[in-house]
Amino acid sequence: MTLRVVASPDWQSRAACRGVTDLFFGPDEPHGQLGRADRERVARARAVCDGCGVWSQCRAFALSQPNALAGVWAGTTQRQRAGIRRQIFALGVVP
Repeated sequence: MTLRVVASPDWQSRAACRGVTDLFFGPDEPHGQLGRADRERVARARAVCDGCGVWSQCRAFALSQPNALAGVWAGTTQRQRAGIRRQIFALGVVP
């Protein structure tokens, strides 16, 4: 697997999650179910995302990076973003 380094977009400096990365990066569920503590962490991260002023930019960025991003982005987990991408591509839309 190749890890691609992505430049930090300017909108990230205005993100509500700035400085609280411990909520957003931890075990994700692509290889199984999250434990209780991680489900609670993801729920807290989503609560931060709910009121974020750059949510749409974050979501577009996360959907455009299929293999580079783990963790919670725009209130979605890696598994959820993969499902959204499948739905988008099935419609013939490129994010």
